[in-house]
Amino acid sequence: ICSACGALMFKDEKHVGKLSQSDTITFSACCGNGNIKLPPLKDPPDLLKNLLMGNTQRHKQFHDNIRAYNSSLAFASLCLTGQEFKFKNPGPYCYRINGQLYHALSQMQPEHGKPPTFSQIYIYDHEHELDYHMKPFTGLDASLLLELQQMIKNVNPYAHKYLQVAETIAENPAGDIKLVLRSPGK
Repeated sequence: ICSACGALMFKDEKHVGKLSQSDTITFSACCGNGNIKLPPLKDPPDLLKNLLMGNTQRHKQFHDNIRAYNSSLAFASLCLTGQEFKFKNPGPYCYRINGQLYHALSQMQPEHGKPPTFSQIYIYDHEHELDYHMKPFTGLDASLLLELQQMIKNVNPYAHKYLQVAETIAENPAGDIKLVLRSPGK
């Protein structure tokens, strides 16, 4: 355990740490030997903690489809500059990026005749929100996805902003509305 930040390290990572005069061990991989100070992580919401730690069929279904649940509730699409690197020889699947990875946000409203995607779902048509989250994926439990959707609305600060935008658009549909997302402290 790193004495500076409490990170759990593997035994073989000790060679990257250093022993200080007070016989405490710090590591460079986690906190730069105590030079980087981060606030402690908050506990995840109970629903998420239970899904990750539980051992029922529902928990197994969540684990087996965790990427689909994550993607279905995402606010932005994952994009990259350049092209996906293609390996010459077959082997285990490995994703290698040639370029820069970034998240793309779309306009607030979907194009006419197209269904909402990503953050648009949090603004547009709350009555059918669950259907839009489920549509691109198979094998998701609708009741669980509904619980996760509500959890995000309760704890995610960006979800709060999108819900405020939805209210503003409902009150003033012809208004020129912009949503600006900034990193905390900027």
